[in-house]
Amino acid sequence: AAVVVEPVQGDAGVREPDPAWLQALRERCTATGALLVFDEVQTGFGRTGRLFAFEHSGVVPDILVLGKALGGGLPMGAFVSSTERMDLLSHDPVLGHITTFGGHPLVCAAGLAALEVVLDEDLPEHAGRMGALFRELLVHRAIREVRGTGLMLAVDLGDADRVQRVVHGCLEEDVLGFWFLSCPTAFRIAPPLTITEDLVRTACATILRVLDRVAQ
Repeated sequence: AAVVVEPVQGDAGVREPDPAWLQALRERCTATGALLVFDEVQTGFGRTGRLFAFEHSGVVPDILVLGKALGGGLPMGAFVSSTERMDLLSHDPVLGHITTFGGHPLVCAAGLAALEVVLDEDLPEHAGRMGALFRELLVHRAIREVRGTGLMLAVDLGDADRVQRVVHGCLEEDVLGFWFLSCPTAFRIAPPLTITEDLVRTACATILRVLDRVAQ
C-alpha cells in the first residue's frame, strides 16, 4: 500500500498543506507499513525555494517522483528511493520497475548539466527571494490571495472570467501567465528560476496595470 501526495498541490491552484498534516501522514504511513510517495514533478529542483519542496516540512518520503525541470529541457523522469526498495523491485516481482528508454545517455547528460547549474548558481535561494518580491509587489483590490512559495505562485482573483481577461491582457503586453486545470479563479506565476529582479518588477507592474483596466 502507498499514499501519493504532492507536497504542494500544483494544478489545484498551489495549495500548501500544513506541515503538521504531512508529519501526521508520515507517522501514519510508518505505523501501518504504507509507503509515502511525494510527487515533486512540479515542485522539484528549486521551484519552491528549496531543492525539493519536502525540505520545507522536513518530512522525508519513501519514494520521490521527479520530472519536468529534471531534464533541463529534455523529457526525463525519475523514481527515487532507497537501495533496499530498489533492490526489491528488481526481483519481487522480477522487472518490477523497468523503462523502455531509462538511462538514456543524452538525456542523463542534460539532466546532470541542469542540476549543476541549479546548485552552482543557488537557484533555489534565488527563487525564494524572487518569489518574496512577487508577493510584496502583487497587491491590488482585485487580488483575493497570492498563494505559494518561491516561484510557484497562484494569484487568486475569485472570478474565473476576470482571470481569463487578465491572462489575455498580460499576453498582449508580453507577460505570460497561465491557467490552472482545476482552479479557474486563479492564474499561475511560474517563471524561469533565473528571472531577474528587474523582470519581476516589470511583470508585476504589467499585471497591476491590466488588473486596473479589467477591474473597472
